[in-house]
Amino acid sequence: MLVETVLNRGWHHKGFVYEGSRFEGESLVVSVRPRKRSRGHCGRCGKAGPTYDHEPGARWFEHVPLWGWGVYLEYRMRRIACAACGRVVVEAVPWATGKHHTTDIYRCFLASWAKVISWQEVSRRFHACWQTVFRSVQYVVGYGLQHRDLSGVSALGIDELAWRKGHEYGTAVYQIDPHHQRLLWVGKDRREQSLKTFFLEREKKAEGFAGRIRVVCSDLWRAYVKVIGQVLPQAVPVIDRFHIM
Repeated sequence: MLVETVLNRGWHHKGFVYEGSRFEGESLVVSVRPRKRSRGHCGRCGKAGPTYDHEPGARWFEHVPLWGWGVYLEYRMRRIACAACGRVVVEAVPWATGKHHTTDIYRCFLASWAKVISWQEVSRRFHACWQTVFRSVQYVVGYGLQHRDLSGVSALGIDELAWRKGHEYGTAVYQIDPHHQRLLWVGKDRREQSLKTFFLEREKKAEGFAGRIRVVCSDLWRAYVKVIGQVLPQAVPVIDRFHIM
């Protein structure tokens, strides 16, 4: 089976064609070209526009490895005459966000491995530098935060988190609904203002968030109890068993 066939089955991009592959040292390089009469999309606003010219050299984008070989997509970027922006800009490509030289799917691949083994081991196994692994995790976390759905949150857990010796604490807020448990936010200390900041940020992203909370579990730290009484008067307060004992 040809490498191009594998890529088309798994990572087909409308308007682009995989047209050949070759070995360069220890890497497999796959050439990509735009389809005839296709229009590129502006790298600033995303609107389609006519091709002004091409960059002088091709860019390499690091892709998911195949059969132990490093894989790179080789593409000569078009410059688009964007009417909306009123200028000539480099096109946006569907396999990589912004100016990154790793494909989005490869960053997701590295981030998925970073959940089960150390980042250093991910770097070693897949011959990626540590910074690439770090930026991959950062990309996936950022995407998740931007697209996170908070509409189903009705139960919260609030607790302090010791992060350094000398009584240095942060504040952690969790969703503890029976169907979904996850970390929602971490603050740098355990003062009233920190916890209020959490609710202010959530209201900006999901209007009516505080009003949907029915249960909130916390310890007896006065700052938490005070903010819960002010922001979540409708919620049933639950003190965790450890602090009661």
